[in-house]
Amino acid sequence: MKPTAQYYEGIDGKWYVRIVSANGKVVLDSQGYTRKWNAKRAAKKAASIFGLEVVEVKGKTKTARMATG
Repeated sequence: MKPTAQYYEGIDGKWYVRIVSANGKVVLDSQGYTRKWNAKRAAKKAASIFGLEVVEVKGKTKTARMATG
């Protein structure tokens, strides 16, 4: 698996960006964005800085913050 910059809609309706390492662990989870294009722009910026592929995750997803409490 390649490291990626992912953007996705959380179950709370906000959009998030996360950086996922090659071993599948989330190493960064962003603030919530109210608009999809803001999250996509942030993912593209992170991808350009770290040399990552940008991926849109389909379907509503729990954020790392929601999963850990």
